[in-house]
Amino acid sequence: MALELELTQRQREVAEGLVAGKNIPTIAEELGITESRVNQIVRALKDRFKVETQAGIAATFRRSSATEIHSADEVAEEFADHSADETLVPDYLNGPNATVNRVTAILALAFLISAIGLALVLFATTMSDASDGKVEIEGQGDRPIST
Repeated sequence: MALELELTQRQREVAEGLVAGKNIPTIAEELGITESRVNQIVRALKDRFKVETQAGIAATFRRSSATEIHSADEVAEEFADHSADETLVPDYLNGPNATVNRVTAILALAFLISAIGLALVLFATTMSDASDGKVEIEGQGDRPIST
């Protein structure tokens, strides 16, 4: 069952632009209004839909405009159509070179962790060699640490 939203014509046009993935300047140009006016409408839609992002407006508007869905296949198809638009994975990790980019990111992270580990080992070794089991007391030279 579709959600029914009472929107002005201009709110509908802005929401449709956001669903289409257009940015504020493009929507403003296409509608022949200022970017400031589009931003006002976007803020009103955020308040109306109780969302915090333009993607939230698009998702809510898309759901409100959907027709009735009768079967699990139609639900899966509807989800598949929209899930790609709402991905949180950056394009460079989800594009044609995704495998190479992901492997590079993992190797860089492994290198960073190894470098930190090596730095800690060197620091501990340096501190251990510096004391060499002795404590220097000012004016009295090195004395063995007694336990």
